[in-house]
Amino acid sequence: MVSIAIASPPAHLKKKGASKVQWRSDMKHIPNILTGLRILCSALLLATPVYSSRFYLFYLVCGVTDFLDGRLARRLHAASKAGASLDNIADYTLLTSTAIRVLPTLEIETWSLIWGICMLIAHVTSSIIAWVKYKRVVVLHTLANKLLGGAVYAIPLLAGFGNQTILISTVSAFMCFSVPEEIYLLLTSKQLEPDVRGIFFNNSNIHRGYSEIADVPNTITSE
Repeated sequence: MVSIAIASPPAHLKKKGASKVQWRSDMKHIPNILTGLRILCSALLLATPVYSSRFYLFYLVCGVTDFLDGRLARRLHAASKAGASLDNIADYTLLTSTAIRVLPTLEIETWSLIWGICMLIAHVTSSIIAWVKYKRVVVLHTLANKLLGGAVYAIPLLAGFGNQTILISTVSAFMCFSVPEEIYLLLTSKQLEPDVRGIFFNNSNIHRGYSEIADVPNTITSE
């Protein structure tokens, strides 16, 4: 019998491969770092004079990190339950900080204020439903919720221009559709589907609920 010895790769190639794997592993932490930065900047908003340059700087950082973290997590295959929960905490932290600092400065009609409060209560109800059914506080990534998020984010940026009653009423009008849609999807879905697009879309290709997302980043193998 003839035995054939297989030479192992040179040490420098093995080291290069290990370095590449480590680099890709480190990259997977970026989405959570961005989310943590959003939480920090949201907290700093509470200690910053409203509508000051620093306030807008922190607020814009919150917006940019909110736009990037989820997209990077999916692109880097770094989605996890912990990351999803952290993202929801960051969203609610930003919403709370903004409401505390900005709402007292708005001059709006009583009817618009009552409308907005009712819609906010409905939104909280949606979160309670998600917690009771899935033991997670989550905002579904529907198209309506994305449009609502953009409208809410624009409030501090546009509060100094035009009629503030119209501004708040526009957001409330968005919520009149987005919140009932989210409640309906939560009540009728068999598992939590965070990336569902909405009741008027074909969601057959959306099949990854939180139950199928790992608690830790995916294991990386060298190419």
